[in-house]
Amino acid sequence: ISDGQLVRCSFPIDVDAFDAALQDRDAIRSEIRKRHGIPNNHLVVLMVGKLIEIKRQSDLIVAAVRLRSIGVGVTVLFAGTGDQERPMRELAAHEGLENIVFLGFVMPGDLVKYYLGADVYVHCSSVEPHSLAISEAIYTGLPVIVSDRCGSYGPTDDVRPGFNGFVYPCGDVAELTKYLAMLAYSPALRELMGGESRVIGTSNQVLSHGKALL
Repeated sequence: ISDGQLVRCSFPIDVDAFDAALQDRDAIRSEIRKRHGIPNNHLVVLMVGKLIEIKRQSDLIVAAVRLRSIGVGVTVLFAGTGDQERPMRELAAHEGLENIVFLGFVMPGDLVKYYLGADVYVHCSSVEPHSLAISEAIYTGLPVIVSDRCGSYGPTDDVRPGFNGFVYPCGDVAELTKYLAMLAYSPALRELMGGESRVIGTSNQVLSHGKALL
């Protein structure tokens, strides 16, 4: 079939639930930070997914160590369970990181609160065809950093490099750290990229919820 007969469409998410939560963004953000004792000056980074080897969440722990070494306060939230939780906990303990939070399995109705409580969404996977979590993250207005093994970036996709996020070579923790530091040092950049994410996410969900079929 011709290209003109193909309509690109992202995963549909529960926009009603997300929109309701977005109305109370500031209150929810404060609630999440208070619940987990997150300092006000910390960059809050979220990653959602099973704690398994291909997701490479440990890269984010190593990045947190490097950020600490240059004086950047960061709290990392991991939503999910899996066989890598124990080695990840051991790595965090070995490095003396106190602000690595393992949330366990989070019910979908509560997960939106963690998107709203975060400053940045990161996806480190070495294998990731197209993440639903990334679609959810941009809808809530988060800047996103993804590895180049994630199928969620490109000029018409969820993450548009340089506009609402960054792409780094999978496993290159130095590059991941660089982008996190850029966002930590510049609230204005976070706000700008987060705004772009919100526009992209909203447009994508309009397509996903009917316009693509029309």
